Amino acid sequence: MLCAARVEPFVEPGQIWASDEFREQLRQRPSLWRTMKLDAPDGGDAFNVKKPGSAESDLLVRLYRLEL
Repeated sequence: MLCAARVEPFVEPGQIWASDEFREQLRQRPSLWRTMKLDAPDGGDAFNVKKPGSAESDLLVRLYRLEL
């Protein structure tokens, strides 16, 4: 849940985004859904979802948009 709450500000309305872990679970089952890898705002392949202004370590996650 921590990751989901931190990813929410990046997600555009009407879209569903998933982490690597969710994507892997989806790939193991028959599904009409596909995933499209998203590029982070800095052009990298992982989003830094650490709490803004926090002294905590970076929390980097790869994210994918779910599409039918």
